[in-house]
Amino acid sequence: MPRTLPAGISALIGSKNLQFVWLVEWQMTGATRYFSSDRAVTYGGNNYVPRVLSISGLTAQFIDRKERDFEEITIEFDNLSDTDNSNSFYFTGLTATENFEDRLIKIHLYEVTAGTAVDSLWIGFSKRPKFSSDQKTMNIGATFLFDYLKIPVPKHRFQHRCAWAFINETPDGLQSLGCPYTSFGTPGFTTCDKRGSSCSSRGMTRFFSGWPKVGLNEAKKDRG
Repeated sequence: MPRTLPAGISALIGSKNLQFVWLVEWQMTGATRYFSSDRAVTYGGNNYVPRVLSISGLTAQFIDRKERDFEEITIEFDNLSDTDNSNSFYFTGLTATENFEDRLIKIHLYEVTAGTAVDSLWIGFSKRPKFSSDQKTMNIGATFLFDYLKIPVPKHRFQHRCAWAFINETPDGLQSLGCPYTSFGTPGFTTCDKRGSSCSSRGMTRFFSGWPKVGLNEAKKDRG
């Protein structure tokens, strides 16, 4: 996730001219919508509308040097209409056509004087909205990208070589359940060194249980 500090902002560090604005890019079902805090902003060719009242939980995540887990953040939005009609609420109206949950949110940190931003300072997925009792504000919780993903970890440990027994390794000299060579393989082989290439030459590639490319060092990879 890029967090490069633009030169325009770097040049202002140490001065009293820094004016930061939160930019929220929210990829909803119908369209991507753009919101800002404090003022209207044009960034990356998109117009950000000032509806962000606050973002809580984000600052603490970046100053915490002990914990690597990112907690949920909360974005508070202004739900009031752009007109004087108090019966019309912006986000309440959007709920009729938009699904707010599980949508990608990107937060940028825009500097007014430099006219640029730290792009994608935070990326996550939105949760169910919560409206205040008077409907004037809406809170959206958001989960950090890598906390949101539930990556299944296989119980089987991948190895360089195949784990199945070849016909010369079984007690009775017959094919094993994992390597049914006699039934499906290319006849004529009596042993196997368990490499991917050896498995392929025996016509058993689909039964290979090893991992053909293991390790980061190119010179040490077992490519079968």
